[in-house]
Amino acid sequence: MNKVKSLLITGILFLLNVTITNASVMAIDYGSQWYKVSLITPKIPLEIVLNEESQRKTRSIISIIDDERMFSNDAVSKSTKNPKQTFDFLKLLVGKKINDDEIKFYKSIFDIDIIEDHSRNSILVKSGNETYTVEELISYQLSKAKLIAENMSSGKLVDKAVITVPRFFNQYERLAMVNAAEIAGIKVLSVLNEDTAVLCIFDMGASCTTITLVSMKSVFTPDEKAKKSPEVQIHEFSFDKTLGGLAFDRELQLLIVNKIKKSLNNSEDIEKDPKIMAKILIKARKAKEILSVNIDTNIYFDSLINDQDINIKITKEEFEKASENLVKRTREVVESFFKSIKISRDNISSIILVGGSTRVPMVQNVLKDFVGESKLANYVNSDEAIVMGAGFQSAHLSQEFKVRTLFVQDIHSSSCISYEYILSDGKKVSNNLFNEKDPLTKQVNISLKTFENFDVSLNYGCKSDEKQLIFKAKISGIKEVIEENAIKEKKIPKVTLNFALSNSDIAFISNASVKAKVPINHRESLLEKFLKLINKPHWYKNRTVDKYKPDDLPPNAPKNFDVIKSQLPLNQMINKYDIYPLTGTIKKEAIDRKKAMDKKDSERVEIEVQKNNLESLIYKGREILTEQEETENENKIVLSEEEIKTYKEQLKDLFENLFENGQVTKINLEEIKNKISSVDKIVSLVKERKESIISRKKGIKKLEKVIKDTRTFYEALDNIAESKDIKVEKEKTKKENIKIEEEESLITEAKKNENENNNSEEITEKESKTNESKVSNMEKIVSEKAKELCNSAEEWLNEVVKKQSLLKNWDTPAFSDKDIDNKISEIYNNVTKVLNEFTNNNNNNNSNKEKAETKMENASLNENNKDDNNKIVNENEANNSKNTENDKENNHDEL
Repeated sequence: MNKVKSLLITGILFLLNVTITNASVMAIDYGSQWYKVSLITPKIPLEIVLNEESQRKTRSIISIIDDERMFSNDAVSKSTKNPKQTFDFLKLLVGKKINDDEIKFYKSIFDIDIIEDHSRNSILVKSGNETYTVEELISYQLSKAKLIAENMSSGKLVDKAVITVPRFFNQYERLAMVNAAEIAGIKVLSVLNEDTAVLCIFDMGASCTTITLVSMKSVFTPDEKAKKSPEVQIHEFSFDKTLGGLAFDRELQLLIVNKIKKSLNNSEDIEKDPKIMAKILIKARKAKEILSVNIDTNIYFDSLINDQDINIKITKEEFEKASENLVKRTREVVESFFKSIKISRDNISSIILVGGSTRVPMVQNVLKDFVGESKLANYVNSDEAIVMGAGFQSAHLSQEFKVRTLFVQDIHSSSCISYEYILSDGKKVSNNLFNEKDPLTKQVNISLKTFENFDVSLNYGCKSDEKQLIFKAKISGIKEVIEENAIKEKKIPKVTLNFALSNSDIAFISNASVKAKVPINHRESLLEKFLKLINKPHWYKNRTVDKYKPDDLPPNAPKNFDVIKSQLPLNQMINKYDIYPLTGTIKKEAIDRKKAMDKKDSERVEIEVQKNNLESLIYKGREILTEQEETENENKIVLSEEEIKTYKEQLKDLFENLFENGQVTKINLEEIKNKISSVDKIVSLVKERKESIISRKKGIKKLEKVIKDTRTFYEALDNIAESKDIKVEKEKTKKENIKIEEEESLITEAKKNENENNNSEEITEKESKTNESKVSNMEKIVSEKAKELCNSAEEWLNEVVKKQSLLKNWDTPAFSDKDIDNKISEIYNNVTKVLNEFTNNNNNNNSNKEKAETKMENASLNENNKDDNNKIVNENEANNSKNTENDKENNHDEL
């Protein structure tokens, strides 16, 4: 047999390729003192979630005072002032009854009102006038874990999770965690054993200790036989439910109490004061951490008892002596483990230390005595190992992430489970179902013969004197199912119950059925098909039908039928628990109360934010008023002396009433917003006046630039108009000289045509001259309009600037930046309007010119056509004359 190696593969995530889809899942390592959350999203392969304080772990504590919830460090601060309303280490209370040892241990440390819940045979926790189930209190913390995970995933919904629990948790405790998650709006993919998540060996946390033997090897994947995957197998474990950091804190707390009594010479029973004990417990935890690396520490209390300051010294030796009983219990757990593993200690390669309490030197010394110092592995992040492993497992179970196959063969970790039922004749039948260390997901079937309904119970413990009920279920409907669906028989039917263990180590009845003969539609045999083929179907007769009387058949039996043996499902209903899970009604009430508290918490947070905003705004307003009062630069003063005085008194009264006299705690959100609005008016007024001054200065420069640019524009127009006038005069003289020369060279007949053409040219020249004149006039009009606008704007600007110079900065201004914008728009709009008119006229002139040129071309074409027509007429007349002479000659010859 190969040597079994105990290994922790915290780096297993680096060996397993992860392909991520558009999904988000988380893992919650809910510990007694701290909880951690890991998250996997499309953008976050696997990461620890940071809380609101940017810490990687969050205290598992909550306080509820006047329906106001506080979490983490805020709740810790309340534990010394309101110890009865602050709930810590709730994991110790999960799935417990009022007389359980864990409840007694818890009440010895925390002064919490725990009462019995008779309806569920469990416990309730009282806070003021309200009572809460432990599941509901834990759900508030799980809801907080869900919230910080969603914040890290950019607001995306994260509602699927794996939740880790100690290996020794029984069915009640596991179902309680599932119920708590349901109230928090979380779908539990699996309740995972903590040591399975990290593949660890020794885990001492805040409240319990577990030591587990794990082996790891490579096995062939069933679907891909050529490929190997890692397989983790749990072999053995041992535990102590109340041996953890809290137990060491308790011993150190009692040691400090004794030291305080000696220092004060006071024999009073200070253990009965919950506030004092809560303060001492907080100091004890910090001292425990210091004594892990130092030989002594001083503990100082400010006004602890009768306003006296106390300073005591605790040595490491004293702490170890006070914790001798706990060291003994640690040794017993380890010794029990090594006795049960059935392999030599030499074959264990290393012991992985997980859990914050493994840092205590006296705990490590116990392990060194068993395996030696060289085999203690301290390289694991003991705070985050569990939640990181659970994060990978949540990705695997969610089926929304493709990960490399990792086989985990976990085992049933609580007491053996047995079944028991009593038949109608009074006969009691019981036997074992699942033994300790049976593999999870195991299934067991039991069979019995009966016609009658019966109860079957599942119990922890295999001996009659040690049994503890898990649940009792009623199996019913045997006769009814057979009468409705099966053939009646004289023999007693066989009932089969299927029991299973889930991967969360929860036992349940997966199926209940009765075996019976059921008639079904007849199926044709090969012989029948052949007889049909040869048209002889009447030769075949179904003998099955003749075997049964009609009275024995069920109502829905077909006329031509076959009979098969089938398992018909039966009704099953759980009607009794030892500790009842939360009912639907209780869950709904818890969810509704949680929603109301969530809303109130949101309002409280909003009030705190607005209070801070109000306080900051008051300070800012006072600072602005002081600056206005003390500045020597008149240009920076925007408030009058009367305004400064009024506003200072207003802010002073507001600050004193709200913050110094504590009235701010008594006003609601709407009143705070109204106060903010009144203060903001002062701050905004100063800001608006300063901005008005700046905008007016910028507006003046802007308008001056527009005036300057417009002047440049109209001066350019004047130059263009002057140049065009000179050009028009020269063109006129040149055309007149050309006209005189042409008139002298033309013949008389051409004069007529030329005169007509000259008339057209004269029209064209006249139009051209008119157009050029209009262009020149238009440029002058635009220039004059721009000049008029510039002068008007400049005159207005000089006037308002002069008026403004006579005013104070807090007076109503003579002009505003909007007035300047209006002036600028007036210049642009009017100049643009004139330019548009000029453009339209120019387009019309070009159109008239084109029409004139077309008219001249048509006139010339008509004249040419007229000459051609005259020529044709003359030729026709000559031909007619010649034909007449020929006719005369012919007539003469005939005569």
